[in-house]
Amino acid sequence: MDKLKIIFSNGEVLTLKEHDLITPIVLHEQNGEQFPTMSKLNELWVHTHDGLIPSLMESLYLCRFFYVNENHNIVYGAHSIVKIEVC
Repeated sequence: MDKLKIIFSNGEVLTLKEHDLITPIVLHEQNGEQFPTMSKLNELWVHTHDGLIPSLMESLYLCRFFYVNENHNIVYGAHSIVKIEVC
């Protein structure tokens, strides 16, 4: 099974696997006001050559923060990621 190891700037490591769920938190604008909101849930899938990285990039490329799976007690900062490796 493919896994990803995400290393954050504070040294924390997050390991993800196929079928884990990523919920991006994005900025939404309505009636001239902006506020953060959860975007659509994305399931990690394995690319033939690049493992889980393409599906993770689909989830994180345009967001600043994200949740993993159904745990909404921890919000991760996408911009604090310093390294992603397939393991």
